Amino acid sequence: MKYDDLALVERYIEGREMTVGLLGDEPVVLPVLEVVASKGLYDYECKYTKGMTEYIVPAPSRKSWRGNCNTSP
Repeated sequence: MKYDDLALVERYIEGREMTVGLLGDEPVVLPVLEVVASKGLYDYECKYTKGMTEYIVPAPSRKSWRGNCNTSP
């Protein structure tokens, strides 16, 4: 390989890209954020090129799992 002999490879799981931020030692849970990449796949280019990704806050969600995502540990 060009940079290293080791690479991290992860299995692709089809679905929506969501993330939840935590702040502090006794975490404050931030709203669920949906990541929508312009290419359909959230890759390095989409992450670091302005305008290639839309961030939706709060993410549209189902009531059935919303509570689990917004509770503190």
